[in-house]
Amino acid sequence: MEDRRKFPRLNSVIVNYSKELNGQYDIGVTINISANGICAVIDDKLAEGTILYLKIFLPHYKLPILAKGRVMWVKEMGRKEYKGIHYKLGIEFIEINEADAQNIANYVLVHLSK
Repeated sequence: MEDRRKFPRLNSVIVNYSKELNGQYDIGVTINISANGICAVIDDKLAEGTILYLKIFLPHYKLPILAKGRVMWVKEMGRKEYKGIHYKLGIEFIEINEADAQNIANYVLVHLSK
């Protein structure tokens, strides 16, 4: 199968997400991350098109990266893959600081080259 991804990806980064700009944040774990989005596992069932405010915590970075994203797809995860029911989401960044996007890209490239 052809990989249609535009950017390389790296596994396992913590992400906090909220449906409101100043709302309470819930926690998720990324399956992979790139400069233009993330794939994450969360407990909440969200609809495609849902807008999320994100705080992305990269290892060795002091402050989280802030971004706004759109849920592009949702897949329910079975109990065999994770304890309980969880949801895997593809989230595309729709607003992210250029420097933060570059920091993510650099982080991915450095760790992929190891």
